[in-house]
Amino acid sequence: MLCRDCELFRFPYLNSNNNESSTMKASKSRSTRLASASSAEEVPVNTAGAASRTSTTSSNTYQASDGASDSTDVSGFRTFESAVSISCKSDGMKTVDKILCDEVLAYVSYYRDSSTAESIRRVVLTFFSVEDICSAKKMLAYEFSTVLANCPLLTERRSSAVRQVHEAEVEDIIGIFDVLDTQHMLDRYVFTAIDLRKLPKFAPEESNLGAVAERQVQLESSVEKLMQCVSQLQEKVNTESQDQSVSHKNVSSLSQELDKKLTSLNARIDCRLEQISAVCRQSLASTSDRTVPGQRAEVDRSMNIVVFGIAEDRNAAVWRQSVQNALDHVSSQHVDIVDLHRVGRYDQNKMRPIVVKLRSGWDRRILLSRRSTLRTYPDRVFLAPDESLDVRRQHTLDRLKARAERAGQSVSVSDGILSVDGVEVFSLSNGHANRHG
Repeated sequence: MLCRDCELFRFPYLNSNNNESSTMKASKSRSTRLASASSAEEVPVNTAGAASRTSTTSSNTYQASDGASDSTDVSGFRTFESAVSISCKSDGMKTVDKILCDEVLAYVSYYRDSSTAESIRRVVLTFFSVEDICSAKKMLAYEFSTVLANCPLLTERRSSAVRQVHEAEVEDIIGIFDVLDTQHMLDRYVFTAIDLRKLPKFAPEESNLGAVAERQVQLESSVEKLMQCVSQLQEKVNTESQDQSVSHKNVSSLSQELDKKLTSLNARIDCRLEQISAVCRQSLASTSDRTVPGQRAEVDRSMNIVVFGIAEDRNAAVWRQSVQNALDHVSSQHVDIVDLHRVGRYDQNKMRPIVVKLRSGWDRRILLSRRSTLRTYPDRVFLAPDESLDVRRQHTLDRLKARAERAGQSVSVSDGILSVDGVEVFSLSNGHANRHG
């Protein structure tokens, strides 16, 4: 028989009865039934096939409130059924359809709204055993089998190389709670624990007191070592401060000597630079004297090609893109262009040639060897190697000579001058004769 205060602590709903005598009578009757239930023979019950996890049920039925009974269903889980009334701190009395007794589910249900899923998963995996986690999932699967008929979270998990089976089942438990919450099924159930010793004594977001104590010890040790280092440094500073006055005098004398040496060194450097400048000026003058008047400077044309047939446009980006498209067509891949520019003055009725500088000589060889593919290009575009004026005129002379010989004309070449039928046509020095006559 328990005292009245204990009865009120265990069964808060007794406070709702204003009649003190009827309240005490109900408490004595309930205490009598509890004593008879605890003295009855205990029978072990398996929890959904988990051999190591057992629960006990009484041979008598315990009346919770409003006709609710404490029973073990055919699956072996401990439940309270039939409209159980429980005390709620904020709302007073709350009526639910069933109470499920499981420590894992009680912990997850209580903290799921105040903590992250990752924190809950970490605490459950650390504190509870594999059998506890498997039994908790099987209880949810049995109790909500109708609601979760097509839910993939009820799939039986197996261990893999990535994670163990109980790690996957913890995620399934948290996911099942989320699914039930969206369907408003959790309002009809309460999850509680029978053995409070099996529950963690801290929330998922709280720090473990043991870990805090260990970190505090480590911190104290680190602070002590730091203090020793500081004391040693202080001793060194005191020793060095005593020698500072002596060293200051030495430093001042050394700085004076160094200034003198630097002044002397700067004077030598200035004299040497003047000599080098004079030599460079003399070399430049001698080089300019050896330059032949009218001689053209040599230009590196090994990476250059000339493109003909690109239409004129005031917008440079337009004709530059046209050149890029033509080169890509010939090479069948993207050609890297370093620079390109038009030759001659702008004339809207003419299409000036374009000198293109490529990134590599290999691209130049490919383009020149495959320039015949421009026959299939939509526009009339031609490619030619970028050559000096002398080389171009020599090629022109050879071409005109071959054309006149094919026509059966009299051809003669003397001192770089091509004559056809006794008429001067082309010369290597001046080009076409009719353009200069």
